[in-house]
Amino acid sequence: METKVKRTHSIESISFYKKIKPEEEELFVLKYKALTKVIPGLVEDFSIDINLFKYLIAKNSQNANFCKFYLIQEHDAINFGMTFSNTKTFEVEKEDKLYVLNSKLFVESNLNDFNKFINNFNSGINSRLIQNINCETKMVYYDLEIVKNYIDTLELHFKIDNLKFNFIQYSDIDSNGNHLPNYEKINNKISFSVHANVKDIYNNTIVSIGYDFGTIYP
Repeated sequence: METKVKRTHSIESISFYKKIKPEEEELFVLKYKALTKVIPGLVEDFSIDINLFKYLIAKNSQNANFCKFYLIQEHDAINFGMTFSNTKTFEVEKEDKLYVLNSKLFVESNLNDFNKFINNFNSGINSRLIQNINCETKMVYYDLEIVKNYIDTLELHFKIDNLKFNFIQYSDIDSNGNHLPNYEKINNKISFSVHANVKDIYNNTIVSIGYDFGTIYP
C-alpha cells in the first residue's frame, strides 16, 4: 500500500490507498440509511476501542495474515464478528481467533457461538437485504499489514481515540447521474468506510477521511 505523509498537523495530508471521496461516501451513507428505514435491525455505524484493537493485532499478527469482519446478528440487530486468520475464505477455521463486538470492545468467542451468529444473520437480516437489493455482503477481509500500517502512520502524528466504521451501500451512479466505474462491480453491496477519531495538538477531536481497505465477500 502506498502511503504519503507530509510533516504537518493536518490529517488530510495523510493519504492512503483506497480513499473514498467525501461526496461519494455521503451518497453511499444516504443510500444505506434508506435501507435502515425498511429493514429492522440495521445500524448506521460501529466504533471500536483502538487500544484493545492494537493489542489484539499485536497478539495475533504472528500467526495471521488477515483480519476478517463478519456481518453477524445477535438478537434482532446486526453486529460485527472479527477473526484473525491465515485464509481469505469465508469459512471460519478452527485455528482462527474469534471475537464479537460488545459495545466498543471485542470479546473472545467460540466456534459454535460465532457460527450461530453468522447463521442468524444469513436467515434474518441478510435474507431481507437480498430481497431489497438483490445482492449480499457476508464478510469484509483486510490485509493485516495494511491495517497495522494505517494505525501506525496515523499515530506518528495524532493520538487515535477510536476507529469508526460507517455502513455504506455502494452506487455506480453519483448524485448527478454520472457513472462511477470504480463501483460498477459492487453496485448496491453493503460495506463500511473506516474513519479514525483523533486528537490534534490542541486536543481537538478530528475525524479522518474515510477509507475502504477491505475486500467484500461474496
